[in-house]
Parts: sequence; structure tokens; C-alpha cells
Amino acid sequence: MSDQMTDHGDLRSILTDSVEGLLADLVTKEVLVAAENGTWPADLWQKIEDQGLTLPLVSEAGGGVAASWHDVFPVIRAAGRHAAPVPLAETIVAAYLLDRAGLKVPEGPLTIAVPRQGEALQLSRNGTKWQVNGVASRVPWGIRCRHV
Repeated sequence: MSDQMTDHGDLRSILTDSVEGLLADLVTKEVLVAAENGTWPADLWQKIEDQGLTLPLVSEAGGGVAASWHDVFPVIRAAGRHAAPVPLAETIVAAYLLDRAGLKVPEGPLTIAVPRQGEALQLSRNGTKWQVNGVASRVPWGIRCRHV
């Protein structure tokens, strides 16, 4: 087995162990009930970010570990298995896309907006910044994410 395969296997194992331990400890019945009632699990999210679990696909230059999609699958699967009431999968994908576009990944939960039929988003420059205008309904975690 090559060193690269070993490194990726080790990374996958580290990511899996990190997320499983964290979610087993912090996704409690109380957290799930509170989330169902509209309370954001700030402590859970902060610990997820602190362990770098939102940036595994981001380049090392961007603050991540440049993992592969294969390495990250167990993280997303664990979030689903534990019914983690946070947009972990959405944040991982959005962070990857921002990093690939050469943009800085902001802190906090992220989401992705995909316009439905009849909706449109338009990208334009506003001075030195880019701005998105338009309508996208049914944005996952849209109420909790400041960045799309």
C-alpha cells in the first residue's frame, strides 16, 4: 500500500473517530428536543468548528486538511446517524466550493442555495465586492446560516 493511501486511511480514521466521539457526547436527547423547539445548539457547533470538522475538504492554505470526498463521507454519515441538528454536510460542501473558488471561508455555519424552477440568482460586482441578488426558496438551514 502506498504512503498516500496510508495517509488517507489515517486521515479518514482520525476524522471518523473525532466526529463519532464528539456527536456521541454532545447530541443528547435534550439537545435534540431543544433544537426541535428552535434552540440553536451553539456549544455543539462550536466544538465541531474547534475540531476542524467543517473544513476537511478545504486546502491546507485555506485552513483545512485537503481531505478527499472519500475521507469525509464518514463525517457526514455520522452527522446523519446521530441526527446532529446542525448543517455540517452543507457547511463542508460550501466551504469546499468557496475554497476552490479562491475565496476565504467564513466562520460559522454555511449553506448552499440552489434556485428552483422559476427562481434565479444573479452575481454582480458591487464596488470591490461581489453581490448575489435574486430569489432562492427552500435553502437548507437558511434561517441559521449567515453565509450562502
